Amino acid sequence: AAKFTGDERSAAVASQAVLTLLAATRIDPSDSACRVPNGGPGVAAVLALAIYELPGADDRLLGEAERLCNFLRKSPESGGAGEGTGLALSAVVTSHKVRPDAWKADYAAKGFAAGRAAFQTAPTPLLAAALIPAFADFHLHTRNPEAATAVFELADWLCGTQYPAAFARNPAWAGGFRGVVSGQPADTEPTCDTAACLAALGWAYMVTARNADVARADRYRQAAQDAAQFVTALQYTELNTRHFENTFRVNVLIGGFHLTPSDGDLRVDATGRCVSGLVRYLASGAER
Repeated sequence: AAKFTGDERSAAVASQAVLTLLAATRIDPSDSACRVPNGGPGVAAVLALAIYELPGADDRLLGEAERLCNFLRKSPESGGAGEGTGLALSAVVTSHKVRPDAWKADYAAKGFAAGRAAFQTAPTPLLAAALIPAFADFHLHTRNPEAATAVFELADWLCGTQYPAAFARNPAWAGGFRGVVSGQPADTEPTCDTAACLAALGWAYMVTARNADVARADRYRQAAQDAAQFVTALQYTELNTRHFENTFRVNVLIGGFHLTPSDGDLRVDATGRCVSGLVRYLASGAER
């Protein structure tokens, strides 16, 4: 958000959060092991990506991100078939843009193959949302045609799992994405994870602009707009919190995002995911 808005306070808060997480992170001299708070490769990838997003990150911080990416390079878990594969790929692809290196391109190529195979075997909206940003970023940076093909394959499938804007069965679900039960899309209640799909559609839209794919651009733009409508409906605002005690409403609720249309629980990770999805959507230009 700090990078997108240029807000200095947000940049200061983000920098402090990154420094706090780095203080709890230890990488041995050979970069073959890493201790990160409450997680492994997935958290290492998110922390590296956060550093690259910081406005004005200095050489020391960029060096820390490089070390985290080297850990991902040597961690067998980061090359698995889950959503963490997309996070690790995104971190290494971003690192490759900042400090190009042959091993990063090789890592990306192998990760693309593994991620695409995993998706074709067991597709889910969240796996598509995790992989599309890495594939799209790599294509936008290198013009790799296979990466664009993979983006279109995953984004086309993702659009097919979206509840239509006029979903008569439950209008509150419109714009969200179906779940997967026993390997098949199912009409389950969409959640704040729709924001990850929104971010992925923003990336996919940028790839269509690079390739002058007008038909897909229109489809992804509409899908992203519908997803953004769903996500913003999860936010607590002045209007939908008037029945709460005023101090609690102002200090805790307003601005936060709840989990689903029927679950009003407020969680900071859900709010973070929704803000990230909306920022990526706005940055992509798909809202215009």
